[in-house]
Amino acid sequence: MASTVDLRRLRGFKGRNLLHLAVEGSCVTGRLDVCRFLVEEKGFDANSTSTEGETPIFVATDTDSRLLNGAENGVVPLLTYFLGRGGDPAAPDAKGCTPCTMPRSTAGADVNFHSSPGPTMLLAAVGAGSADVVNFLLEIGADPNVHDGYGKFPIILAAAHERRKLVEILLPQTNPIPSMPDWTVDGIVNTMKNLPREMVLEPIANAKSQGKEAFANGDYGNAVDCYTRATVIDPRDATSFANLSLCLLKLREGERAVLAAQQCQKLRPCWAKAWYHEGAGLSLLQKYGAAVAAFEEALKLDPANDEIKEALRTVRSRRR
Repeated sequence: MASTVDLRRLRGFKGRNLLHLAVEGSCVTGRLDVCRFLVEEKGFDANSTSTEGETPIFVATDTDSRLLNGAENGVVPLLTYFLGRGGDPAAPDAKGCTPCTMPRSTAGADVNFHSSPGPTMLLAAVGAGSADVVNFLLEIGADPNVHDGYGKFPIILAAAHERRKLVEILLPQTNPIPSMPDWTVDGIVNTMKNLPREMVLEPIANAKSQGKEAFANGDYGNAVDCYTRATVIDPRDATSFANLSLCLLKLREGERAVLAAQQCQKLRPCWAKAWYHEGAGLSLLQKYGAAVAAFEEALKLDPANDEIKEALRTVRSRRR
């Protein structure tokens, strides 16, 4: 009987459908699996509206607590996903408001909020490498001159990752930084590329030490914050991404764990741990075919590892 129900017709508060409700949950948890299921398997429209004209993107940005916690939780991954699926950030609600025009001061939300210290939503979007989300956040008032409490500005993070397009987007709205002698796109990117490694060793060591202690105490959320900080300080440190991925796996945040593992692979493609973590994250997402491929690659790099062998056997059995 349940199989005949059209899930798209079910409505709740304000006439919001299941996708709107899934967005609300994803903002807090950072998990996209339910949203993906509804859009990709059940045919929900990425621009579906409530009775008040709210789209999923509108719901994701129109709540004080979500904006206040967005960089640390799920708003940025949500925006990345829905913009990639054709979501319209300029779609107005029944009152004519859009996420780009709604006055945040009246809503009580602050798009530039961050825990102290910690990343803003804009820093999180730059870290994710999403030009669409960076543009969107700038349109709704994100300030590229707000740093993370450690002096790391969005444009510096973009340059450290050698994301030239993001540097180009951020440069016109970013105030010149005195430590950057050549305030041009090429100058900023080249300065960060040639940054002496000893300038980042001490702060990254502190962040990793704090992350290790938090992990040992079972405080995986705090460990994620510490290792995220380490990746911001030095985006070339593969170990930080591996540890970040492991912490996210402990929190069962498959999507983010996979992204961290893949970044680790880019830095150290022959490290079995990076492929193993990707496989574990894909298993959490129930993407067993892709998980098998990741575990097989890990086993090629570390043929004697019993943990990898067992994980591979498990996902192969689940794929059948």
